[in-house]
Amino acid sequence: MRGELFFGEGGLLSDAKGYFEVSVVDVTMGEPDLDDSIRTNAVFLQSSKYPTSRYEIARVRVEGDRVVVRQRMSVTLEGAFELKGVSVPLDVQATIEPAHAVDGSVELHLAGAFELENLRETFHISGPGDETDAAGNRMWFNFHFVLVPKQNGP
Repeated sequence: MRGELFFGEGGLLSDAKGYFEVSVVDVTMGEPDLDDSIRTNAVFLQSSKYPTSRYEIARVRVEGDRVVVRQRMSVTLEGAFELKGVSVPLDVQATIEPAHAVDGSVELHLAGAFELENLRETFHISGPGDETDAAGNRMWFNFHFVLVPKQNGP
């Protein structure tokens, strides 16, 4: 997984932009046979043709811009999610919490969850069950990223 978050003008959290990209082969379901199947099967993720999935953050919407260490803030990430070459608009409710890292620097903890529906129609993914099974037509994602300042040099 990789990604970047660029703060808005003047170093403000509001209007920040960025992206997160995940290698599809890193997706797990907790069962080795199922993990292999979702990565390679023609109706699932097709990792050889589409090796990554990406969330492009166009804007971070937040109440105020005062970031306080160990104070969790609710934010809305406005952007687009891409899977199997198909991009869809997606707003995600999340929290950001600044914290001190072991080395004394500040890191941001970004956490949230979202759901994708209509997998069959939008991404041409067919889950378990038949065409009428609603659970086989959606995916749930939970995330917790620790963002650290980008290091310059080698």
